Amino acid sequence: MPRVDEIIQAVKANEGFDIDIFTPDSAKPAYANKIIDGDKYSIRTSDDVTTIVWIGQFSKLYPGVKAGIKKGDGSYHHGQTKLGTVRG
Repeated sequence: MPRVDEIIQAVKANEGFDIDIFTPDSAKPAYANKIIDGDKYSIRTSDDVTTIVWIGQFSKLYPGVKAGIKKGDGSYHHGQTKLGTVRG
């Protein structure tokens, strides 16, 4: 089972964007060394998928946590933003 920091690094390498991972009981990002149920992340999602769809797919891969796709200013992308736009 991977740690939060391993998943974050794998998403950056495969998807080309940064994320934060949250546990249901906290509005703050999870600790880097927290272990999450699931496999290592190795997916590259199509540019035409929206952020809301990607977040839903992520939650299916890693039940019990959710992800926020980060913008350059540290805030999060929402809704219908396409991953191609996120990747810039």
